[in-house]
Amino acid sequence: MLLSADIILSDLTERHFLDFFSKEYGLIIHDHQLDNLREAIKATSVNHDYLEPEILLQKIISEPFCQERLFLIEKTTIDESYFFRDEFQIDFLRNEFLPKLIEQKRSIGDKQI
Repeated sequence: MLLSADIILSDLTERHFLDFFSKEYGLIIHDHQLDNLREAIKATSVNHDYLEPEILLQKIISEPFCQERLFLIEKTTIDESYFFRDEFQIDFLRNEFLPKLIEQKRSIGDKQI
């Protein structure tokens, strides 16, 4: 069984995850939040059987709606109402994320989000 302690997260891979969150979601993870990010990456790796976080990163980049990405986002973020006060994130949802999600769902005949 894969354990969190088995997962090695290099500085370079951590930087790539930080860039991913910034580019994809506009989230800036500050130094005091890095431990939470590291634990979220490790938990996602363990939960989805990835020994190497680099492979997990490739998966979540190449498949935006995969379970690994959803799990990682859930583990990394907190349910805080500030999200809805951030115009950048609302614009991202409105102009990028939701249109892509709707297009993907329509292409397979799924009318639910």
